[in-house]
Amino acid sequence: MGRVATLLLLRHGRTTANADGGLAGRQPVELDDTGRAQAAAVGERLRGLPLAAVVSSPLVRCRQTLELALPQATPVLDEGLIECGYGSWEGQPLKKLAKEPLWPVVQQHPSAAVFPEGESMAAMSARAVAAVRTWDARVTAEHGSEAVWLACSHGDVIKAIVADALGVHLDLFQRIVADPASVTAIRYTPLRPFVLRLNDTGGDLAALVPPPRKRRRRPAKPADSDAAVGGERGGAVRPPGARDHAGPGRRVRRARPVGAIRCRWGARRCDGPDRVVGMTHQVHAFEPPERFVAGTVGPPGERTFFLQARGGGRLVSVALEKVQVALLAEKLEELLTEAQRRFGVQLPEAPTAVGDNDPLDTPVDEEFRVGTLGLAFDVDSATVVIEAIAAGETEAEVELGDDADDEDSEDEEPDDDLDRLRVRLTPEATREFIERARRVVNAGRPPCPLCGQPLDPAGHLCPRHNGYHR
Repeated sequence: MGRVATLLLLRHGRTTANADGGLAGRQPVELDDTGRAQAAAVGERLRGLPLAAVVSSPLVRCRQTLELALPQATPVLDEGLIECGYGSWEGQPLKKLAKEPLWPVVQQHPSAAVFPEGESMAAMSARAVAAVRTWDARVTAEHGSEAVWLACSHGDVIKAIVADALGVHLDLFQRIVADPASVTAIRYTPLRPFVLRLNDTGGDLAALVPPPRKRRRRPAKPADSDAAVGGERGGAVRPPGARDHAGPGRRVRRARPVGAIRCRWGARRCDGPDRVVGMTHQVHAFEPPERFVAGTVGPPGERTFFLQARGGGRLVSVALEKVQVALLAEKLEELLTEAQRRFGVQLPEAPTAVGDNDPLDTPVDEEFRVGTLGLAFDVDSATVVIEAIAAGETEAEVELGDDADDEDSEDEEPDDDLDRLRVRLTPEATREFIERARRVVNAGRPPCPLCGQPLDPAGHLCPRHNGYHR
């Protein structure tokens, strides 16, 4: 996984509304004397940081904060970072608002709060998170993985962004604090965000600038998306006997994240018996299967998803998540399109009639739960190879030689110690699998016409109804 930029979230300095105990919202309130001093102080902490971009809420209190903290900067104003639209609550004293029936919802169930004549907190969270993630990807692409950029926004907006980064529900975001002129640092990686600082009002910010990346011979290190284990940076646990330093030609093990879909091109030979049994793993091979489908067991809302292959008197079922089925169908479609573009493979038209719509064959006995899905296109036989690999600490072995560096290799193979299901399909059979998989994914609970969330038979807490059952 590649390194990524670092985001500094700066809350504006104290305003006259903060001092008076009022809810400013989107009103043009300005910094008070304390707020101006706070902005100047945070500017001293930011001095010397090579900021690749400065983005701001368009409200005057954020612009004033940046004028004092970063007078040489030219902020880009982004509506995605603007304060939550509190509607008719804006300008009201907080003591008065605390008596409103909506106040407990805002405090305890904010994801269901919709302000009168204003915005919902869920909508505020969604557009703010989308804004910072879009900017972060843009800064990384334009300025590199060592870039640091800053966004100036508001308390509730920053708390919502932090909640998303921590992976907690919006209903818990009131537990997060973002004081005036505080700095919060987040680094988004391909697998997870890391919150590096939270509500920092006095710490040294220079340490947040990543050191320049150097190419040098050294062992493969854990990906930047890996969390620290036992205090060590990186999530890969060394096997017994592994060394800290590997010389030229030594083989080391590199952890692979579970849940990825890998695509490959070229011939892939899978010779040998249909069912390979090793010392610690099994390969269930169907080349081709009599039937290969995605299906479910259980009622809507409680469905368990399976891939099932049948052939030669054998029946193998492996469990996986709904999102994996949807992603598998999407990536198979892309694989077929690319095969046509690269190799002129004739693709079948999408079937006009519903194909195999029968339930899964019984008994549905789970062989394993899928962690990684691998795709390949065999040019020689013009077939698609799908591998569903059991969840586990999937690893790959890579050679470290004179030309090795610390970049991740795209040619890693998964660990052979894990069980797997392998099927080989023609383009026609692949198309039929895609169509059925999409029908299975879309056959769940109907969406709520107001909020789009799945409807349970007994109704659900609809955010558009301020948490009332619908």
